[in-house]
Amino acid sequence: MADRGRGASVATARPREAAPVDAAGCARAPRRQRAARPGREHPDVDDLDSAIATLASIRRELEDGPVEKRDAVRLVEKLQAGFPHQALTEAQAETYARYLRDLDTTAAEALIEELIATSVEFPRIAELRRPIVEAAAGIPEPAEAYRSLSEPGGDVHELAREVRDLMGGVWAFKTSENPSITRAQFLKLYGEKREELLRSANVTHFRTAA
Repeated sequence: MADRGRGASVATARPREAAPVDAAGCARAPRRQRAARPGREHPDVDDLDSAIATLASIRRELEDGPVEKRDAVRLVEKLQAGFPHQALTEAQAETYARYLRDLDTTAAEALIEELIATSVEFPRIAELRRPIVEAAAGIPEPAEAYRSLSEPGGDVHELAREVRDLMGGVWAFKTSENPSITRAQFLKLYGEKREELLRSANVTHFRTAA
């Protein structure tokens, strides 16, 4: 009876020998998971690149100025759409947006629409800024300024008065023996000073808003 009891004890102990096999089977599972991991690297990289691009885009669009950056970006997109033959690089598009954001949005959009309708060449930044700054400055054209000097009670711009004074004042204009020469001299001097003022106003306007 004792021998059968020991035999039974041995018989019940044998199934435990299968446990290492099960344990080994469990140990192989992590190795199969690790083997699958390299295939997941590409989605992670793509997601990271996408997130970086999105954050960069949001950062650029949230930059504020007298004209919000998103409006300037929209103006550049409209400009690009109107001149599809001129493909701007990202750096060029950002430069255009930077130099448009201090301008009045309505005036800039109207100018872009006019250029799209009338020009075959892609406008440079100066061609976009100059008309808007010039209109805002309100300095008369040379011919208009000269004409205002001869109109009684006319609205004479300060620059026109300054140039007239440099040329001898009201008396010199009234008593000139050759009005055509006086006019030509006025137009030249006034035009030069007007150009200086407009250039200064353009740069100052941009720097103040930057």
